[in-house]
Amino acid sequence: MPAAFAAGAPKFERDVLGVIYAGHGDEIPVSAFPVDGTFPTGTAKWEKRNIALEIPAWDTKTCIQCGKCAYVCPHAVLRIKVYDSKELAGAPATFKSSDPKDKDWAGLKYTIQVAPEDCTGCGICVDICPAKNKSETRLKAINMVAQPPLREPERENWDFFLKIPSLIAVRSKCRISVSSRCKSRYSNFRERVPVAARRPISNSFRSYLEIVR
Repeated sequence: MPAAFAAGAPKFERDVLGVIYAGHGDEIPVSAFPVDGTFPTGTAKWEKRNIALEIPAWDTKTCIQCGKCAYVCPHAVLRIKVYDSKELAGAPATFKSSDPKDKDWAGLKYTIQVAPEDCTGCGICVDICPAKNKSETRLKAINMVAQPPLREPERENWDFFLKIPSLIAVRSKCRISVSSRCKSRYSNFRERVPVAARRPISNSFRSYLEIVR
C-alpha cells in the first residue's frame, strides 16, 4: 500500500498521522505525540487519497474565464491564478495557460489548475460550466477525463502552480465569481467555501476579501 502522506510531508504527518491512517496507531509510542496533546492544522494537503477515477481537464480555447468551476468546487482542488508571464519560466511541458479575457489583466497569464490526487471526481465543476465547445457540443470548457494517465503530469503541474504568486488582489476589480478563487486562501483542501462567500454581496472589494477570509 502507498504511504498515507507524500514523502515531502513534515515528520509528524509521516511518522504519526501516516501510521495511524495505515491502521498501526497502537504501535506509536507516547513520546511521538506533542506534550500538550494538540495536533497541527492543515495536514490534509499532504494526504493524497487518489479516489477519483475521473478529474476535470481544462480546455483553454473554449473557456470564457467566468471562474464558476473553481468557485463551486467543494474541496478547493480546482483553483485559478492570474500572474505575470515571466512566472512561466521553467513550467512543465504540460502546464496550461492562456491570455486573460478581462482587459484589466492585459499582459498577464491565466491558469485553471486541478490537484489530481485531491479531487473527488464529483463533477460539479462540469455541471456549472456555461461554456460549450462549438465544434463538439457535448464538451465544455471543463470536462471529466480519466485520472490515471494524468496523475503524474498534473501532480507536477499542481506543484508548479502553487509556487506562482498571484497578482489578482492587486490588479482585479470586484468580480465575485473569478476574484473569490483567484486569490488562494485555502490551507486545507477539505475546507468548504464559507457561507458568506457564496452569497451575492454589494460591499467593496476590500470588504469582500475580509468576508471570505
